[in-house]
Amino acid sequence: MPLGQAVRETAKRFKGSISDVPTLEAQLLLARAIGKNKEYIMAHPEHIPTLEQWRHFQQMSARRAEYEPVAYILGESEFFALPFKVDKRALVPRPSTESLVETVLEMYPEDSALKTLDIGAGTGVISICLAKYRPNWRITALDISQSALDLAGENAASHQVSSRIDFVLGDLFPDSDEKFDLIVGNPPYVPSNRKGLSPDIIRYEPELGLYGGEDGLDLIRKIIEKAPERLLPGGGLVLEMGYMHMEEVSRLLKETGMFKTIRVVKDLMGIDRVMAAKG
Repeated sequence: MPLGQAVRETAKRFKGSISDVPTLEAQLLLARAIGKNKEYIMAHPEHIPTLEQWRHFQQMSARRAEYEPVAYILGESEFFALPFKVDKRALVPRPSTESLVETVLEMYPEDSALKTLDIGAGTGVISICLAKYRPNWRITALDISQSALDLAGENAASHQVSSRIDFVLGDLFPDSDEKFDLIVGNPPYVPSNRKGLSPDIIRYEPELGLYGGEDGLDLIRKIIEKAPERLLPGGGLVLEMGYMHMEEVSRLLKETGMFKTIRVVKDLMGIDRVMAAKG
């Protein structure tokens, strides 16, 4: 079957509950099967893959039809225009989290030198992007999962920033009394009722990185409560959360009495996604 036809038929199979971008996903899987990129497939729709390549594509397509995320099938994902290794040890990085990274970079100039804590490091995308774009920063990447930290460490090594990131196993904060200029994080904030979650998330992604209690704010409340004693004077706190959390989180931040500015930042889809506070 020619590449163009394979993409069309597979996209029809994926369309609907399986994928919001069925054509793109079909192209990505087919590109991996034939050892090319998706641009090649678009430019050569008449090309016919070998039998071995076709079987590989069919195997990957069957996995996607069972809702397994494409990033897990391919073992990689792009974040902030950088490639990252991705597997079931951590959540798949989302484009919405890029808004958190952009917000932090806008808050602090390139020549700044901050001690930064990344709570819930996961694949390491936040810590690694900050390390690449802010070379004078020292970052502590913390996660409650050792397997996630191992994955983050592998990604840091591939991006050559391991020397400026300390990977720490812990629950929200390091056991030490160290204070930071900036705390960032994408903690679990999905309400435990799972309402609105797609099957690929529920079936495949680690629950430890998803659920934040009945209203999704259990961990965020704890972070805000502890922030005053873990931030240096004038320190910043930047967190990703759900749009429905903004009013309550803003109230909690104001109650600390330590932040002079508190603002909401929208993600790439125009949805309230990041809360940025600075002392």
